[in-house]
Amino acid sequence: MAESDAENLRKRTQENLKNVTQRDAHIVAPLDYSFFGLSTVEDAETLEPRAVEVSKGVSHATSSSKSKGRCLRMNNNSLVDIKGLYNLVTNLFLIPDWIGWIDLSYNQLPIIDPDYRKKVLAMLPQLRSLDFSPVTKGENITVLCWKKINSPKKKKVIAED
Repeated sequence: MAESDAENLRKRTQENLKNVTQRDAHIVAPLDYSFFGLSTVEDAETLEPRAVEVSKGVSHATSSSKSKGRCLRMNNNSLVDIKGLYNLVTNLFLIPDWIGWIDLSYNQLPIIDPDYRKKVLAMLPQLRSLDFSPVTKGENITVLCWKKINSPKKKKVIAED
């Protein structure tokens, strides 16, 4: 994620915070794209999420058509990679920084890329649960190191005299 993207996300998040509290996000139904036969993450943007009934919960949509929730279900599809996941989260959720868990289980991800969990956590470090497995402090530290090692190297520019 480029620095300008991160700054834009921070600005949008601050604007959205005026409309919702974190307490509200805990009772919102998850966005459920499970069992849709999705082959790419981007396919979810063209679909309506499945209606999820939540006791004491509220619907996922807001007046801006973005969810106030903290959860995304994309399990039991045919996803082979996570390309576009960060963009999907920022497009679907009013406050992407509040995403607490994502379920990507029962897709084809581990077969194609065994590091997909690290990649998801590098994109969305605030996650507390991924595929119904808790994210540990140690795992977050490992992901930070992994991200540094795997991020593109910046070229040093040497000024000519």
